[in-house]
Amino acid sequence: MSPGNPDDLSTNDDSATVEGMYSSIPQPSEMAGQRFGPYQIVREIGRGGMGAVYLAARADDQFKQRVALKILRGAFNPHDVLRRFKHERQILATLSHPNICTLLDGGSTPSGEPYLVMDYIEGISIDRYCDRNGLSIRQRIELFRQVCSAVQYVHQNLIVHRDLKPGNILVTPDGVAKLLDFGIAKILKPELIMTVLDATATGTHVMTPAYASPEQVRGEPITTASDVYSLGVILYELLTGRRPYRLKSGSAHELPRAILEDEPEKPSTAITRVDKSPLEKPVTVEELSRQRATLPDKLYRRLKGDIDNILLKALRKEPQRRYSSVELFSEDLRRHLESLPVSAHQDSFSYRAAKFFQRHKVPVIAAAIALLSLVGGLITTIVEMRVARSERALAESRFQDVRKLATTFLFDVHGAIQNLPGSTPARSLIARTGTEYLDRLASQAQGDASLQLEVADGYLKIGDVEGDPFGANLGEWTNAIASYRKALDIAQSLVNRNGSDRNALKALAWAHFQLAGVLPFADKTSEALAHSGEALKIYRRILALQPADIEARLDVSRGLERQGDLLGGMQSVNLGRKEEAAAAYSQALDLIPNLPPGHALAMRAARGRVLMTMKLASSDAGVRNRIEVLDRYKDALRIAEDSSQANPNDRPARELMVYVLNKIAGAQQSFGDFKSAEATYSRAVEMDEAGMKADPDNAGARQAAMGRQKNFGDLYFYSLRNWPEALRCYRRAAALMEIETTSDPNSPVWRQRYSEVLTSVASCLLRMGQPEEARRQAKRGLDMARELADRPNATRDHKYNYAWLAVTVEPTDLQEPARALPYALKAVEMGGSSDEYSLHVLAQAYAGVGDYAHAIEAERKGLALFPASGPGTVKSGMQQIMESMLAECREKLNSPHHPKQ
Repeated sequence: MSPGNPDDLSTNDDSATVEGMYSSIPQPSEMAGQRFGPYQIVREIGRGGMGAVYLAARADDQFKQRVALKILRGAFNPHDVLRRFKHERQILATLSHPNICTLLDGGSTPSGEPYLVMDYIEGISIDRYCDRNGLSIRQRIELFRQVCSAVQYVHQNLIVHRDLKPGNILVTPDGVAKLLDFGIAKILKPELIMTVLDATATGTHVMTPAYASPEQVRGEPITTASDVYSLGVILYELLTGRRPYRLKSGSAHELPRAILEDEPEKPSTAITRVDKSPLEKPVTVEELSRQRATLPDKLYRRLKGDIDNILLKALRKEPQRRYSSVELFSEDLRRHLESLPVSAHQDSFSYRAAKFFQRHKVPVIAAAIALLSLVGGLITTIVEMRVARSERALAESRFQDVRKLATTFLFDVHGAIQNLPGSTPARSLIARTGTEYLDRLASQAQGDASLQLEVADGYLKIGDVEGDPFGANLGEWTNAIASYRKALDIAQSLVNRNGSDRNALKALAWAHFQLAGVLPFADKTSEALAHSGEALKIYRRILALQPADIEARLDVSRGLERQGDLLGGMQSVNLGRKEEAAAAYSQALDLIPNLPPGHALAMRAARGRVLMTMKLASSDAGVRNRIEVLDRYKDALRIAEDSSQANPNDRPARELMVYVLNKIAGAQQSFGDFKSAEATYSRAVEMDEAGMKADPDNAGARQAAMGRQKNFGDLYFYSLRNWPEALRCYRRAAALMEIETTSDPNSPVWRQRYSEVLTSVASCLLRMGQPEEARRQAKRGLDMARELADRPNATRDHKYNYAWLAVTVEPTDLQEPARALPYALKAVEMGGSSDEYSLHVLAQAYAGVGDYAHAIEAERKGLALFPASGPGTVKSGMQQIMESMLAECREKLNSPHHPKQ
């Protein structure tokens, strides 16, 4: 209710309005001028679930005073209410807080209805105040903390409100929050008026359903934890403009069921909700953002993380799992505003480091520059000092001090921030300045094995920042390769001197391993496979030295995974040897132990199991039934979600989860469950976009997002026939690929993917009535694909890609099946006739030139790679496409119009 504004009275009161509920209260026209004790009614200013509120003035000439007079509806026993009021009046009179509307007096109307007299507040409800004034998220939280202060104050006086809602919180024109109705719930006898929130219940209750806690809904004893919950709902609405639960029908049963059974939606997710609840205003995320003085992507980032965690903790179903007091709730909000760690977030060093960086971005970067500059200068000075024999001891001592300082910064500080979203610029700073430091230090490290090992490790970390394709990186493949080779040379020299030095062996293996990861993106897949083999050989050597070492087992497993990727698992750069790839993945999975939670390597092992499960399922998805494939994927998703929830600020954990979602969506699409695939892709793409916004310099995040946008577009294009949505996804993928091909124009990986997306864009444009632009984009993509396929070191994927585009590109007059045929033949040869996709493209090329006999032969070989249909087996989409084409080719071959061979 809003005593200061009649428009704000009942809109936030979700209590059911029953016809005649105010029948015992005179209508407004009849009330004006009537007196209740020393107060005379001026006008009605609102109605709510418990009665009507009037503006009244003192009429006994003792002093001038305007008050809000509330007449309670007739379900109460007036004598009992007045008796309790007199009993509690002294306690309530002692309450004095700047954010509480004071309860002044009480009595009964001539008809026996109890009334209460309160301060009159000129103001509007807190939610409307925030929206009308366009308050930012910070300003809304700061205003809300005034409310928390008032609630905590009265809780300390052993009073529980029981009916907190926006309508009971007014904000004055000068921005002061005032809490109404405190004390009313204590005056009204709870055991007489509290009932279970149920559609069949007819009793009166001091609560508003949308803001009621689960224990209030069940009719259980109410504590301060109930007010914490209600405050959580209020803040949720202030920040998101949404309710915590998704409701479909708005029926009387649905809301209490949701409060008792459903988990509240994350605030950062709720703002993007399209299917609005019946109780919500139909406001778009753009309008919500404008009301909060921001943009949709910034609003998402503002809510994600701490705000999500704080509100979800306040809204726990179990009272004991919420904040134990309103004060702690408010304190977490304060800490969030000051970029301090909050109790609602699982504590970790990386989380605290991230918070420190947020609070002190400028000083930290300045200190990093100063520190690295100081390190570089001191190293130069100390090297010169070392030349002078007379000061050798002093120089050595200072050299060691600086070495420790520099390596601490390069390793420990970098390690603390490397998995944090948004840390790429800081890591870039470390890489660029650290390279100069390492180059200088390397020249002085000869003969000092421990220093050489530190330098090698430093080069490896810098290489990761520059271009590790499987982590956050700057996309600088050439620089990364150079750094990894420097590390490789140093580590190899150390191993040559001492073949049993495990640390040197691990550094050498890691250098080979990382070169195997980045070289394919520089068009050197065969060389990468050789490095992968060297890494695996060294990891096995280390394991042989200590067979019980779990870390050594995980290293061997990782080495096998990298081999599998290069042999046949990594898109665009693999060598087409899929059976060998699957064998490597299987061996890798067998080596990964099941470690208990809390084990130092548990997270790494869990991640390894997810990746191997997914890669194995992908490698043989065509030969397994639907249930088995999806069960594998769902098991992997469960592990990934557990990892992400345990480490919400950990970038690799989030990326792993998105990777699994992408695989699940692909399987759902393949099995014809298009709606589920759309929802899963939406979730994955949403997480991609959030990751890129949190860390816009992370090339790895962009590169991962490209493929998912392309896959999402394929779903809309091929399965849902939604051309505008498909075009939106394709264009987003193309925009991301444009960034990569511009920064690395010679990369075969991005150019191949770009060629695919350009032809997909063309197909959409053609269907949307833009044939000229479609032709331009299609020709651009086709030329790019042919250029890649004509290179001497082109992979099977490059040959296949051009052949496929050449027989399927639109407009159809650009199709060149005759030109595609030799490329398709080469792709089949390079894949050992074991790839159904290459065989299908070969069949398409043969069919395109009218050679249906060879087309049938190629298609039959491809279909032979699928298992025979049996009980429980669901044919994949690819299998159905190939069978359809086989039937079409047979029909054309047997047609009387087809010339006989």
